[in-house]
Order: sequence, then C-alpha cells, then structure tokens
Amino acid sequence: MDDLTLARTIHVLSVVIWIGGVYFVTFIVLPVLKHTDDKVSRFETVEIPPCKPGSW
Repeated sequence: MDDLTLARTIHVLSVVIWIGGVYFVTFIVLPVLKHTDDKVSRFETVEIPPCKPGSW
C-alpha cells in the first residue's frame, strides 16, 4: 500500500468518525438535555466518571 492510499484511508475514516460524533450530539445528546429540567441532572446525564489508573 503506498503512502497516498494510506493517507486517504485514514482521512476518510477520520471524517466518518467525526460525522458520527456530530450526529450523536445533534440527535441523541441535545434532545435528552432538552427534556431534563434540573441543571444537576443535565450534568449527571453527560458526565463521564473518571476511571482509576490501571482499571482498564
């Protein structure tokens, strides 16, 4: 595989992942946040708990 093909493959994969993230935020996260009334519950909905080092 030459360098141009590898670069193009990485680029296309990155764009697909980026578009998927935008889709997820637009159609899943934002509607969920609109339906929560309390600011604390909004934060808890999107909060990612920190993981302990070495727990993976």
